[in-house]
Amino acid sequence: MDPHGIREALVIEQANQAGYYFDEIIGSLPFPMRVRKSYYIRKNLPFTYSLPKRIDRTFQGRTGLLAYDLIIVSGVDVCEFSPEEQLNLISYVEHGGAMIFTGGAYTFEKSDGTYHILGSILPVEINFPENSARISIPVDIEDKNLVKSQNVKLNKQHPVCKGLSSTMGTISVMHQLKPKKDATVVATCGNLPVVVLGKYANGRVSAITAIPDYDNLKGIIDQTSFFEHSDYDDFMRNIIMWLLKKEKEITIKSFSVKQQRKSRQLEIKAELEPTKEKIKRAQLEVYANDFDKQANGRTVEFSVSVLKKNLEIKNNRVKFLVRMPVILNLPPEELYKFSLTVQYGKDVNRDYKNIGLDPYEPVLHRRDTVISIKQACYIKIKNLEEEYVFMPGQKLRFEILPQPPELEKLVLEIKDPQGSIVFQKQDINPGSSYIFEYQIPLWRRGRYVLRVTGITHSQTFYAEYPFAIVHIKPVEDLIFVAPVNISGLTETRIREEVLDRVNKGFNCVISEQIKGKIPDRYKRNILYYRFLTQFEHKLYLWGEYTGLSCFVDHGPWYMEEGENPNIPCVLTDEFRKKTFDYVKPIIERAEKIPALLSMEIWDEPHALPANICRCNICLETFRKKYGYEMPKWSEITDVHGKKRYDFFDFIGDYYEKAFKDTYDAVLSYRSRVQANHVFALVGAGQYSTHFSFTDDVKWFPYCDTFEFDCYNYMYAHFAAAEKAMFHQFHFAFARYRNIAAYYRKQLGFFIQTDDRDYPHDIEPIKAPCEILYTAIGQNAKTFHLMYKPTFSVNFGLRQERWDIFGRELKRIRNASPLLKKLNKPSSKLAMFYPHTNWVINPQPKKLPPGYVGIGFYHKEERPFNKWYPSGYTPFNSYEFMFRYFGECDVIDERFVAKGLMDNYKAIALLATDYIHADAIEKIRGFVKNGGVLFMDRIPSYNQNGDRIDFFDEQLNFDCENLFGSIKIKTASYGNGKVYLLTGDLDEIYTDILISDDKRRESLLIEKFQDIFFNREKIFPNCISKNIIVEASLLSNNEFKCVTIVNHSRKPEKTTVCVFNPEYEVNLVVDLITYERFPVRRRDSWIEFDCDVEDLSGRFIGLYEKFPETIEIEGRDSYEKGEFLYLKILPESGGNIVKGEFLARIVCKDPEGDIESDKIISINSDGYIIGRPISINEITGKWDLDIEILHSGALKKFSWLVR
Repeated sequence: MDPHGIREALVIEQANQAGYYFDEIIGSLPFPMRVRKSYYIRKNLPFTYSLPKRIDRTFQGRTGLLAYDLIIVSGVDVCEFSPEEQLNLISYVEHGGAMIFTGGAYTFEKSDGTYHILGSILPVEINFPENSARISIPVDIEDKNLVKSQNVKLNKQHPVCKGLSSTMGTISVMHQLKPKKDATVVATCGNLPVVVLGKYANGRVSAITAIPDYDNLKGIIDQTSFFEHSDYDDFMRNIIMWLLKKEKEITIKSFSVKQQRKSRQLEIKAELEPTKEKIKRAQLEVYANDFDKQANGRTVEFSVSVLKKNLEIKNNRVKFLVRMPVILNLPPEELYKFSLTVQYGKDVNRDYKNIGLDPYEPVLHRRDTVISIKQACYIKIKNLEEEYVFMPGQKLRFEILPQPPELEKLVLEIKDPQGSIVFQKQDINPGSSYIFEYQIPLWRRGRYVLRVTGITHSQTFYAEYPFAIVHIKPVEDLIFVAPVNISGLTETRIREEVLDRVNKGFNCVISEQIKGKIPDRYKRNILYYRFLTQFEHKLYLWGEYTGLSCFVDHGPWYMEEGENPNIPCVLTDEFRKKTFDYVKPIIERAEKIPALLSMEIWDEPHALPANICRCNICLETFRKKYGYEMPKWSEITDVHGKKRYDFFDFIGDYYEKAFKDTYDAVLSYRSRVQANHVFALVGAGQYSTHFSFTDDVKWFPYCDTFEFDCYNYMYAHFAAAEKAMFHQFHFAFARYRNIAAYYRKQLGFFIQTDDRDYPHDIEPIKAPCEILYTAIGQNAKTFHLMYKPTFSVNFGLRQERWDIFGRELKRIRNASPLLKKLNKPSSKLAMFYPHTNWVINPQPKKLPPGYVGIGFYHKEERPFNKWYPSGYTPFNSYEFMFRYFGECDVIDERFVAKGLMDNYKAIALLATDYIHADAIEKIRGFVKNGGVLFMDRIPSYNQNGDRIDFFDEQLNFDCENLFGSIKIKTASYGNGKVYLLTGDLDEIYTDILISDDKRRESLLIEKFQDIFFNREKIFPNCISKNIIVEASLLSNNEFKCVTIVNHSRKPEKTTVCVFNPEYEVNLVVDLITYERFPVRRRDSWIEFDCDVEDLSGRFIGLYEKFPETIEIEGRDSYEKGEFLYLKILPESGGNIVKGEFLARIVCKDPEGDIESDKIISINSDGYIIGRPISINEITGKWDLDIEILHSGALKKFSWLVR
């Protein structure tokens, strides 16, 4: 309690376990109590608000646990409290504290930890079952915790049950615990305790063994459910009063509201405990449920005040008759909440109260009850489309169910946000069920209401259904997608989670479940969540982990070959039909969600032996194509040639058809929702083809957008990963960026925010910021998170990490509209991806001592790329070229075989023994025409396993010593050059990094850069002279930007060189801070110096000049329904200026409300504001304010809508 007498509660709650409603219950106490929330978000992660010490000594006095009158620990595994913290909690109770412990999937007997310490204060005994899980993923709450749904019975002899129902709904999930001998059971279910109270020293403790069954919570008052029963909050308030030693203040012995039969008035009765206090007061408050929210099926919210009245107390009784106001809005039932607050004693002015000098408080007690008034006449409106957010062009479909059904007339009206009627229709004798369908015209954005009025010969009544209209604008920004998991949340918690994502800078969130059967409560929450995100916050949605495919892959790895094939076979017409039948309802449902951008096709597809189909169709297809019987995967283990190559070529074709059928189905049924591929690095060679197979090149095109993941810290398992940071990341990005460019698909990436290995591995707190900057620089345009669940036993991140990432994301959002318009140009150097070698020449199976199959390896077995099932992992050789050339693409062998090397001046062919004959031919031509080939071995075999002469003529190599036995051999070949390193570059550089051999490293770098920069005059787009600081160029046809990322854990400085800029660079400017850097000009490049904070980045724009003025082309007057067209151009001295310039535009409607406020990027082509004007748009003067953020140039423009 603070000096003003305000109490305070600390609620530590499992983040997805809001069904106890503690916040709402504490907020409804008759005396004030603040709530400090702390969320338990994952096992082994700190709470979002750390548990204080029992006493924290500060310069202001003593606080800590002593500050709290009540502490609630809900759903928290006891192992999350250190022994010291458990002792502090015990001491808190010993000194008079009050605590509530609740159940959950990870607490009491399901805890990982022991109650040996904390159990002493609990009123129940904790006995772990014999088969208790000994690792941190206990069995879920659906096994022995389930009990047959039974009524909860109250102990009417105890003061906390005073005046309550003897039974209070049912429960079905609970901990089956035993009360201690000196404890008091106040609620039971059968023979099992539900709520147990106990005393310990000077304090009091309650244990609640029941667990909310979230699928069955309805979010409405439901007398059949314990947690939704109208007496539940009374019961919990009484328990809190008992814990605070205020049980004598439970003064309301009984409270009821009943409807009289004849008068239909409501009779309020209450009986109070006697008192000698002369000052007595009873206040009645009546609230109605919000009809709009009730119509949308949302959680009950008694927010409409109906009555507030002081009642007379006579002979310790209250009696009052009230007639509810007559309303014409008649849903099937009306819900009202009656709240009675009784006060004995004078009021306390807490603004001036000093609890130390005046400890007096009045006696306060509150009871409430909810009644449902069933209507004889009503209209039920059923939304057949389910979603209540629409956009123009979509169809409204409602079923109108009047009661009585014999209406003479039905009137339908739709009112827009201004209250104007935009649609009206009448129907005579509509019948008992009436279907209303209407295609939405070009209405303005806002809230609309469908009013359905029924008219009989003696009565007129109506019902209303609110819905929202949104206008989904084209994506002009990078997309940052945040997960939001709403299962187990209340609407209040959903709002809290969504607002958190908005405040962190995200402009997109996941859509939540779209396909499949959805429990009623979860479905209601999903619909509200999509209303909140699309309408209230104007967010985009993304269908993450919502697969559009119905085929089988992913093994599992422990099954025998062929045990889990696709049925029907992918090669059949039946599979295509099955796919179309599967995809159609998903896409049709997805298309109803206006802001939904994309749906995932399949998460990380890869085939394992268990998935190989050997039906007659497969066998015959294989025989026809290759001329022999299809082998088994296990039969080609030691084969290095045609049979192995053909086998995986066939598997690639097989699943290519599956993806093509899926994408064809999407294209057949969709009008706008896109399909998104999510790949892992299986097809990038990281896993051995002894184990699994993915064909990225063949499967890639059957999507609209593409994403992949790679975890630089969480999976830093590869040799020298600590020294060659981001080596795997850079390699994978280069490969997928090249494939995406070929198929013209947008590239996306998953940002590692996770603390999954915490506290075993404590990764840098700013690592997600570092990864995000790096991914942007490597040309990603969409960004998902790994991961931010509400609660998880696997994923999650510390609150500190989340807050830091959010602050950095908000900074990046100031420049992201400009970055969206840029792309990473091709490097002049590309590393050859040896698809043939990966397929038919995997490294032998090798396992660490003591293992008999694949992993799962421990940290001690690192580096993992020396063990099975690792495959082609040339990350260090790639990172060497990336660092010391400044950039490097990765081009797939099959693209080389097509001759797609025009963008490159040099190809690096490394660690390749087997190569396809078509690729050999194209490489020969590339070098003969003047290209450079950098090699560390000369391939010896083709795809059939036949020996080859890679060069079609004898080369005369000159030899240069490098160090030890390693040499560089040089030869001319046609008009080009061949450089042959006489050792495996990956092995050499890995050994240099591990041994920290600076001499060899320096010699290798010097020779490499001499070859490219001095001899061959081949330069990157840009390069950072400090290798720990990465520089990457992004550009379009009139602008260049350098992304600079510091991979060091301390601030760094670097010099960045940009080669051959197409325009004169006079201004080098940070796009977020607008700091300017001096530019130095050299022969064919410019350079500038830049400092970067630890694990952070900067976006540096290269400009010729800034615009001084803004020109706007457009009319000053429009009619409703016309097309608004404005063109914004940057100018200087009357001429259009080239470049990309960040600008802020604010548009206000005639009523002064901000219609949009956003940052855009303007270039010499102009920024177009083009849209049809809604047919019910607000008329009057619209204002547009524009500011070029680089130069401060301002412009105002107005137009009339008539």
